[in-house]
Order: sequence, then structure tokens, then C-alpha cells
Amino acid sequence: MQYYIQAKLRSCIGLLLLVLMSAVVPQPVLAAPTLDLINNRAETVRVALNTWDAGRNTPHFRGWFAVKPNSTTTITIEHYPSYSEVVWLYASSKTRVWEGVSDPETKEFLTKDLINTNRDFQYWGDSGKYRGKAGWQEVYFFHIGKNEDGNFTYTFD
Repeated sequence: MQYYIQAKLRSCIGLLLLVLMSAVVPQPVLAAPTLDLINNRAETVRVALNTWDAGRNTPHFRGWFAVKPNSTTTITIEHYPSYSEVVWLYASSKTRVWEGVSDPETKEFLTKDLINTNRDFQYWGDSGKYRGKAGWQEVYFFHIGKNEDGNFTYTFD
């Protein structure tokens, strides 16, 4: 019986040491992914972004990111879960709009939500509180997948 108690005590001490060691040893931090927006056009492109905020466990909408003509803008996507494989974009310039298209034939997975067309915006979660308010418009976002390096890139031609 005493041997059994000593064995259990050793197991508990070993487990406790393992837990303490894992708390003390720094865990590797994964770098937040980035989104490279490449503008090959002769006009500025404004981009709205929809990502998932893992810290708040809710969608995160923000805009506008101005990508100047013939340039690249890099955005760091904070609080982005490593298991998520897509980000959602909506973009416009003076002469063109880039948005998702609802196609019942292909059943492409799209998301429809609100943007503010007049000014910069940022919100988390449900956009319903903005529905019907001045400057807010419902649009389709389109998705892009991760590159091989775990980041995102989209080119406006």
C-alpha cells in the first residue's frame, strides 16, 4: 500500500513539474498574417476588410485602406486565428468596384455586410445597428485564400 501511495505521489509531483515548466518556458508566438494589396492601376483603390477576431470571437470589419496608384499596401491582420484560411474584401475606385457576386449556380461562399461609404469605419460583430443609417450600404465581400507562406495577397489590375 505504501508503494502505491509513493508511486501516486511521484506521478503528481511529475505532473506538477511539467505544468510549471510549460508555464515558465516561453511558447512560440505565431506572427500575425499580413495582407498585401497590390494596386497596378493608375488610380487609388479603397479597400474594406472583413476578418475574424479570435480574441473577441466575432467578425471584425474595417475600412478604408487607401492603396495608391502603382503601389503596395501591407496590412497586419491582428488577432487572426491560425486555422482560418480566408479574408474578405470589398474595394472600389473611381472607375471600378471589386465585390462578391451572388451566383446560385456555383453557390460561391460570399458574405454580405455593411460598409460606410462616406468615412473610415471599424466595428465588431453584428452590423444591424448601422442598417438604414446615413452613409451605410450593404455590399458583398469576396474572399481570398492564404498564400503558401500563410499570408494573403490581392492584386488590383
